[in-house]
Amino acid sequence: MPFRPSLLSAALALFLATAASAQPQGTAFTYQGELAAAGIPASGLYDVRFRLFDAATGGSQVGPTLCSDNLTLAAGRFAASLDFGTVFNGQSRYLEIEVRPDTGLGCGNASGYTTLSPRQALAPTPSAIYAASAASAVNATQLNGQSGSFFSDAANLTGTIPSARLSGTYSGPLSLTNAGNVYSGNGAAITNLSATNISTGTLSSSRMPIDWAAGGDLTGFFPSPMIAQGAISRDKLASDVQGSLGTIIPGSDWSTTPYQSLGVGAMANGNPTASAISGSFAFVTVSGPSLDDDHRLEVWSLANPASPVMVASVSTGRSPRAVAISGPRAYVVTGDGTLEIYDVTNPVAPTLMGSAPTDGFPTSIAVSGTFAYVTGNLESSLYKYDVSNPSAPTLLGSVLTDSSPLSVQVSGQLAYVVNPNASTLQVFYIGQPGAPVPITSVPTAQFPLSVRLYDHFAYVTTPFDFDFQIFDIITPFLPQLIASIPGNGTQSIEINGGLAYLLNNDRSILTYSLASPPNPALLGSTPTPNQPVSIGFAGGSLFLTSSAVANPNLHTIESYAPGGTLVFQSPL
Repeated sequence: MPFRPSLLSAALALFLATAASAQPQGTAFTYQGELAAAGIPASGLYDVRFRLFDAATGGSQVGPTLCSDNLTLAAGRFAASLDFGTVFNGQSRYLEIEVRPDTGLGCGNASGYTTLSPRQALAPTPSAIYAASAASAVNATQLNGQSGSFFSDAANLTGTIPSARLSGTYSGPLSLTNAGNVYSGNGAAITNLSATNISTGTLSSSRMPIDWAAGGDLTGFFPSPMIAQGAISRDKLASDVQGSLGTIIPGSDWSTTPYQSLGVGAMANGNPTASAISGSFAFVTVSGPSLDDDHRLEVWSLANPASPVMVASVSTGRSPRAVAISGPRAYVVTGDGTLEIYDVTNPVAPTLMGSAPTDGFPTSIAVSGTFAYVTGNLESSLYKYDVSNPSAPTLLGSVLTDSSPLSVQVSGQLAYVVNPNASTLQVFYIGQPGAPVPITSVPTAQFPLSVRLYDHFAYVTTPFDFDFQIFDIITPFLPQLIASIPGNGTQSIEINGGLAYLLNNDRSILTYSLASPPNPALLGSTPTPNQPVSIGFAGGSLFLTSSAVANPNLHTIESYAPGGTLVFQSPL
């Protein structure tokens, strides 16, 4: 079917800062619209370009060409932040939009776009209308016809003088009785003040009573307090102090939060898309900022949790999306529609063994025994491969899923898939030799992102109104929703030892107890310095693959442990 997009409707808003005093306003605004392809609301990833003109047709382009690469459309709806700079001077402006389905091409490649017609006229907001008329200054004759020199003579003034105009030395007494008065500057000459009225600032030690009781991490009385019992913990000691005094033995109780940071590896180039941990190594798929950049599978050593270090890197197909580890093999799916299998028997020297074509936009992979299962967004399908011969993986069959599958997990003879655009959790039977067989589909919260299995429950993360949802899957053909945990939304989940670890949208790790699945208990949160992408465990430590907040094209691995005990090298 030919691709004939049309803009169903659009809402345009200029968001300008307002304040009681004059402040510069920004030039960015948000464009919201709905896109249809062949009359049907579009979904999935699209590339959208925006250009501004000074006429509804023809005319000249004003400002730069803006591009939103891989813009996500759900039920046709999308939004993009646009900033053409200071191009709005009161003249008419018209917005031209070009779209194409995402093909893996970057914004620098202009092929495949379709121009939507007609251009859209941009209407001014109230603050912009006011600015257009601000050229008319208020007539100076409104100042009672007086010249400027009249108002510079204080003898002609009545009313209240602003405090900024008060200066100099006053020989007579002043009575400042208003409780709202604020004093600043040098108060060395002020006397007869009561210390009970001082609420801020620092008092010198000579002003502190000798019997003042200590608090917080101190006990006893000043001037000779003692460190309180149990007051020393890892987060209160600088790294150089830890090394000189002794070592901290990490704890083992993961139910106590926040966790202690063990270390952060050196930043590496590229955008991390997924990771998997096996033994003392983390395998990370990395995509470059453009299609022609370095796309690779990295191997990081976690042997020293305080200093994760990259020990190997091998090139993959374009835009690797997901990775799974099974035995001595690493399985990677890439954005150019390929399943790749690597020999990682020696993790510091991964070697490509074989590959097979798959969906044009694979999103996740799970491996069980001699079979690999891949979800594909382009065809909305679940694919099953025989990987018993890693040099020649074979497609056994595929089955349609609900719209835009994003995550797959396998347990026994069943596969579980979440579909963001359809907001569903699906169950498939995979025990037969050929293609998976759909069993059932149940609704989830809006836009589910990942699924994990633990015991006889499926845990589904969502990015909006809930941290996660829990489904009882003891009866596979009839999953039952038993809990929806409200929150700000989470990206992914890992389950270990009866605890659920979720990566929160506000750069933190949420820890829940799963002792009672219908009523999971939030144990606490641990802030992270970078934007976490995925989470895993190795050797009693928790590891995060994360991207830098200031530059998503830099990434690293962070490590954490429960709070520990300081062991001194010698008596102090």
